[in-house]
Amino acid sequence: MKGQASMDFLMVMSLLFIILVPTVSLFYNYTRSTREQAAITQSGTLAKQIISNAEKVYYFGFGSRLTLELTMPEGVNSIKVAPHGILEGQKELVINVTTGDGYAEIVSLSKVPLETADFTGALQDEKVTSGYKRIQVEAKKDPAGLLYVEIRVMQ
Repeated sequence: MKGQASMDFLMVMSLLFIILVPTVSLFYNYTRSTREQAAITQSGTLAKQIISNAEKVYYFGFGSRLTLELTMPEGVNSIKVAPHGILEGQKELVINVTTGDGYAEIVSLSKVPLETADFTGALQDEKVTSGYKRIQVEAKKDPAGLLYVEIRVMQ
């Protein structure tokens, strides 16, 4: 009789295990993908806000400056300013986000020339972390007198 009770207990536990493990796995994968999708969406919104304000500052003219107070989403690795592949003189703001499948690049095209504070094209990686950030966009002139917008992460 004791053997039968033990066998019944093992069968019930096995059945629970068979049901519980896939359910937990499915729930975990769903929440992970939802969290990643939220980070990608927030990064796209962040890029649009930076570009929109950079364009405003550019059209206000030399010396104009705006400081944006934004929340950097989880998973952002880097923010870069890159030349647009097709349109001469235009720049892209590229936000690189880590996902479970690798990386996702969020690209926003700017109508105005953009630069980073050190002219490398990349914002300082140690400042590009999740959380509250102050991002400054300022209209400046290069040595030739051409106007551009500098993007800088303050904290």
